[in-house]
Amino acid sequence: MSQQLSYNDTGLSARSLAVFCAIVEDYIGHGHPVSSRAVARLLGGSLSSATIRNVMVGLEERQLIYAPHTSAGRVPTIRGYRLFVNRFLECGALGEHQEQQISAGIDALCEPRALLQQASGLLSGLTRLAGLVSMPRQIGSGVRQVEFVSIGAHRVLAVLVMQDGSVCNQAFTPSRSLSTAELRRGSDCLNDLLQSMSLEAVRRRVMGELRDVRSDLARLVEQALDFAAQSSVTDADYVITGEINLMSVAELCDVEKLRRLFETFSHKRDLLMLLNEAIHSQRLQVFIGDELGHTALDGCSLVVSSYQIDGHPVGALGVLGPTRMPYEQVIPVVDATARVLGNALSQLHH
Repeated sequence: MSQQLSYNDTGLSARSLAVFCAIVEDYIGHGHPVSSRAVARLLGGSLSSATIRNVMVGLEERQLIYAPHTSAGRVPTIRGYRLFVNRFLECGALGEHQEQQISAGIDALCEPRALLQQASGLLSGLTRLAGLVSMPRQIGSGVRQVEFVSIGAHRVLAVLVMQDGSVCNQAFTPSRSLSTAELRRGSDCLNDLLQSMSLEAVRRRVMGELRDVRSDLARLVEQALDFAAQSSVTDADYVITGEINLMSVAELCDVEKLRRLFETFSHKRDLLMLLNEAIHSQRLQVFIGDELGHTALDGCSLVVSSYQIDGHPVGALGVLGPTRMPYEQVIPVVDATARVLGNALSQLHH
């Protein structure tokens, strides 16, 4: 992934662009707020400190950088990171040694779960951050059947039969009592769709069709699909390695922040939603800061890509670390690992 330096579509002048990129790159590299004097040195003395200070004021007004303290140093905002990653990040090719490490570290002769563990370990080891790999969809425990059962006035039990034969259930309280015929109609509709579509595809289709429907049955179906999505997420749905690496990251080492972060790893559901987005998009994605959609992940970024079996995206893998991660190094590692893992799984599939 390589992008040419361009500022025509950002509204930044060449001078502002040079100062902005210098601040982001230096902060990522060293973790300290970047002063105008430091920027002047990084730019080889082509701009004076006074000129750079004026440019920095303009970048602050655009909410691309800010001063975390009263000192003159500046750091990128989440908006600044996003602009940098989208427009100016230049990712070189993966080094030959790292290519060999990834290829040698994923053994196509292993069973699938061992391959995922190997991939997660490689991501963590090569980046010194946390590596995540979701299970291929055919390994996970999807939903095979849904039944609605009346359990009294205004109470309905949604019974889910999973692909592995296990059963989950959840009680719901519609605003009115639903007849047996209505409940049967709802379950028949869902089960017909589940015969030929994944749970994710069923959810997208049904939610789209029911968006403007305000009936009690429609609401029950919507709640049942939400419950089904949650129930299909098991403790084995992704592998994570290297969480301990995050304990040495200065921005994340606060005890309370770490506690909430590790709780998120334990619950898994929020991270799985992000991994699933990469499967649907079929391209490498970078989620930065509050784009992760969870307060426990504030100050973090996730670089994630789907991996494929025989050309079909079936899972995702990525690296979670601080927003101040070396994106230009992490992105090629994630991209290459996804490719090698997909090839290994495809060999097993045949």
